[in-house]
Amino acid sequence: MAAELDRLRRLRDGAEQDLKSVTAGVTPKSDLFRDKEKENALLKKRLVEIETARRKLASSSAELEDETSKARKEARKAKEELKQISGKALAIAKLGAHYKKIVETLPEINKQVSAMKRDAAKKDEKLSMRAQELAALKLELDRREHRLVKQQKMTDLLERARAEVMKLNNREKLDMHYNMAVIYAKEGRVLDAENEYLKALRLDPTDADIHYNLGILYDQDLKKTRKAAMHYRRYITLRPSSTDVDQVSSWILDLEMAN
Repeated sequence: MAAELDRLRRLRDGAEQDLKSVTAGVTPKSDLFRDKEKENALLKKRLVEIETARRKLASSSAELEDETSKARKEARKAKEELKQISGKALAIAKLGAHYKKIVETLPEINKQVSAMKRDAAKKDEKLSMRAQELAALKLELDRREHRLVKQQKMTDLLERARAEVMKLNNREKLDMHYNMAVIYAKEGRVLDAENEYLKALRLDPTDADIHYNLGILYDQDLKKTRKAAMHYRRYITLRPSSTDVDQVSSWILDLEMAN
């Protein structure tokens, strides 16, 4: 493009020089002058054409420069995009290699997963059997506990019945010894009466009547004042609201004063 522009410039300069040389030394209105005028007009026309072509060429050159600049920018942009594409391609290639490696190891992974599933199934089966065993054991324990509770209830019931029987027997024995003691006391057999009262007292140490009668026996018949006072006090302790508490208290006072 620059070479063509220089060529047109040289043609323009040559035409201007020719015009000057043609018009120099020529007589006006002569045939030669008219011929030179025609040549001059042709040269001017040629000069205008050359100038027009030059301008067009200059405009084309500017457009070409602009297009060249745009082309360079697009080339740089394309280069940058190519670089990015190359980076992505490399990443994709690495990802593909990694994927290929995963695909290659996938059968082994599936094999391990299958083995783990089989182990889990076996463990689940063992756990299920263990749960069934535990359920059966719990049922047996519940049954045994029920039997033990029932047996304990029966034992408690028998113990209470035995206690009631023993209490009844002791009450009957106590009443027997108490009545024998009263009879012996009336007959004057005071030692036998003492012995029977003591036997009855061993069966029930909290019987106030026995203490009362023993106190009288020791006081009036056996003359054992300390023992008489002891049983009188025991009687008052067991029956503090009895109507004869004051009288028994006076007996205790008399025994203490006598000593």
